[in-house]
Amino acid sequence: MSRGAAVALGMCVAGVAGVGADAGAPVDLATRVRGASRAVVATVVHAESRWVTTAAGDRVIVTQAVARIHEALKGPNTGTLVVEFEGGAVGEQSMRASDMDVLPVGRRAVLLVEPTPAGTWRPHRRGLGVLPLDAADRVAGTGVTLADVRRAARVAGGAR
Repeated sequence: MSRGAAVALGMCVAGVAGVGADAGAPVDLATRVRGASRAVVATVVHAESRWVTTAAGDRVIVTQAVARIHEALKGPNTGTLVVEFEGGAVGEQSMRASDMDVLPVGRRAVLLVEPTPAGTWRPHRRGLGVLPLDAADRVAGTGVTLADVRRAARVAGGAR
């Protein structure tokens, strides 16, 4: 990679470092992709929320979303993923995790995910693993493009 390309990628990575919420220091995009088991561009096609009891005994709402994969940036393209998000609505009760948004049906995003013991997937580093895309293929609320994310995934050891 040329020095100019490396500088440009570094600027893009720095621009997306604040996307999502995390209590610690900002985590750059390449680090997030590297740490995730899989990275995909996908659209949520179905979502269902339910109450669950955590290992700590807390009752929380979890939304299971089926995401249709358009492109695998890291890992295989298996067609779909079932991703669990903390939060959602059951009946008239709703819950929102402060560091994680639930993607609605029809929303397209880059998902950086890791497996759960139940065989589903969860966002890597919670909200930092969800990068919603707007109609112009930019990470919502940032100047970072899907092309920037693809470059970061290649640098981090992308699709196989």
